[in-house]
Amino acid sequence: MSQKQSAIQKLTVESVRVRAVLVPFRRAIIAKVGEFTHWPFILIDVRTKEGVTGSAYLEPYLQKSV
Repeated sequence: MSQKQSAIQKLTVESVRVRAVLVPFRRAIIAKVGEFTHWPFILIDVRTKEGVTGSAYLEPYLQKSV
C-alpha cells in the first residue's frame, strides 16, 4: 500500500440531516423578478460513524424550490 493510499480513510455515512429554513430580511428586496421578504436556505449535515461531520448549504432564490 502506498503512502497516499494509507492516508485515505474510508468513512461510513451514519446520518444525513436536511433542513429547509426561511431567513427574513429587515427590508424587502425588490427586483425585476419579484419582491423578496425572506431568503430560503437548505441546510445539510452529513455525519459518519467515524465521527466526521460535514455541513453544506444551498440557496435557491425561489421559496417554492424548497
